[in-house]
Amino acid sequence: MVTIMKKAIKVPSEIMLEVGGIVCEHQLTNEIVDVDEEDEIITLEIHYSKKDRAVIHEIEDLITDNGRLYEDEDEDDEVE
Repeated sequence: MVTIMKKAIKVPSEIMLEVGGIVCEHQLTNEIVDVDEEDEIITLEIHYSKKDRAVIHEIEDLITDNGRLYEDEDEDDEVE
């Protein structure tokens, strides 16, 4: 049994392609759940397992390095 978590991450639009590349490279299930055109932020919900936590941290570091990190987290444990 694998525990799947989900996390909503607010991604500045200027680095969305880079974040999307990381998500695709690691084949993480994801969905765009909100777009804030005024602030140019895309909220991406990512589903991941414990083995993928480093990828989530990599994405968060990329956002932080870009100068913004939004703490709008939604972590739920689910069984898949």
